[in-house]
Amino acid sequence: NVGPSFEVPYGCRYTPGVETLLAAGRCVSCDDGMWDGLCVTPDCAVTGEAAGIAPALTPLSGRTEIGTLQSALRKAGQKLKFDELEHGRE
Repeated sequence: NVGPSFEVPYGCRYTPGVETLLAAGRCVSCDDGMWDGLCVTPDCAVTGEAAGIAPALTPLSGRTEIGTLQSALRKAGQKLKFDELEHGRE
């Protein structure tokens, strides 16, 4: 049985006032309705993977290119959009 799926925006990983810190898992910024969905292990893992890969792909200018990050995550086997999931949106 597959549970619900969520598309998590990259921006919820940023910490205001701390440019070099990315949040992952239960620490991401979201409202109460989304927190229950984001605190489960698979979601924690994928947000952690994104937070870990992003700095390695960020040029010295300090701006992560989202397309480059998405390509790296897809290459690692992550599904980022509902239409990429086998079971579709639930």
